[in-house]
Amino acid sequence: MVAAGCRNAGPRPVTPVPITPDPTCGDAHLDEGEECDGSDFGMATCKSQGFDEGQLICDSSCRFVQTLCVKRCGNGVLDPNEACDGDAGVPGCATFGYQACTSACQLEVKHCVTPAFETGPSFFMAKGGAAVVGDVPPLGPRDLVMAVPSFGRVETFPWLAQQGFQQSQGRKLSFEVTPVAPRVADVNRDGLPDIVTLNDDGALDALLAKTSGFSRVALTAQRCAGGHFIGSSPDSIALSCGSNVLVTHFDGGAAVVNAPTPAFTGDLWSAGAGSIQRLPGPDFTTDGGRFNLPGSPSQIALGDLDADGDLDLVALQEQTVTLFENSGLDFAAKQSFSALGATDLRVVDLDLDGRSDLIWLGATDVHIWRGHSSLVFTEFLVSLGSTSPRFPASFADVDGDGDLDLVITFSEGESATRTDIHLNRVR
Repeated sequence: MVAAGCRNAGPRPVTPVPITPDPTCGDAHLDEGEECDGSDFGMATCKSQGFDEGQLICDSSCRFVQTLCVKRCGNGVLDPNEACDGDAGVPGCATFGYQACTSACQLEVKHCVTPAFETGPSFFMAKGGAAVVGDVPPLGPRDLVMAVPSFGRVETFPWLAQQGFQQSQGRKLSFEVTPVAPRVADVNRDGLPDIVTLNDDGALDALLAKTSGFSRVALTAQRCAGGHFIGSSPDSIALSCGSNVLVTHFDGGAAVVNAPTPAFTGDLWSAGAGSIQRLPGPDFTTDGGRFNLPGSPSQIALGDLDADGDLDLVALQEQTVTLFENSGLDFAAKQSFSALGATDLRVVDLDLDGRSDLIWLGATDVHIWRGHSSLVFTEFLVSLGSTSPRFPASFADVDGDGDLDLVITFSEGESATRTDIHLNRVR
């Protein structure tokens, strides 16, 4: 006999599968997709987020809030293990140039150099004249723009790295005039630098840059016989004309200002007999104020020498350079410097340390009074190595590295000239 059994054919029991709840921001449990949750930050800290110290906060979206995290480097304060921070802790160079603070708050000293200048290739012309450095079309490397009175023309010579200004690649801009001094400026405001020439008859011409070549136009009907350039800006050029100043503004017209020997910036500052008058541009006809001087300056220069945001005044009177601080209402004499045979008075940041320097050329040296704190200077001398008669100097970025170089053209007898290039080594 065979015994057989059968299963209960009723419903089978089903074991329920547990359901995992969705991640919930705010349950104080760090889930996937959350940076934090409540006080649960996992292993994250301010330091792991790139800060030096502090406490992370978790917001209502379970994301980090870093407002209480502190990064010491970059806060402008010298903290432990920092050599500097921003401007804090950055000393001046004992030689020439500037020190900088890196992003890691350590000092970078590669811009402290000695000597200050490197002698570049000299440029000789058998028949030459006054020169200025500018960038004339075709734009690119800087050009030496030279008046050549012997041939009645202007010539331009491009700068080539390591080789200097190239006579073999020069261009001759010949016209029916005799130029004696050039300047570079955008006269017709078309974006192309033009060449302005003072001619031997006192006329002022513009050589307007075209897509190919230049065309000459008379810049003003007024003449400046025996004059010389005393400054320029993007909008104007000023000349000394005996007992007057001729100012040509490129948006039209020329003004004659009674003042023996002024200098020029964006506004015209006229240095007369015992006074300096400010004539704001562009028309130079409004009296912007007059400041009395104890003598008659032969040159003036303007710049923020005390780093307070306004222009201070420097005047060359006979053999003394005097610095006048701008008080907001007047100028007050602060310092005087002996300046035997001084020419080419300038206020520029030559060492790129962020402070204006006071500069002039002596008979054989460049006198650089490096600015430090407010109206504190130390002298730095650079030998010119020549006592030959010279034309006015140019401070320009000849090699395109971001600092100002010094270019001086000397007379070599007859009509010959030698142009020396002193390349600033700071950059």
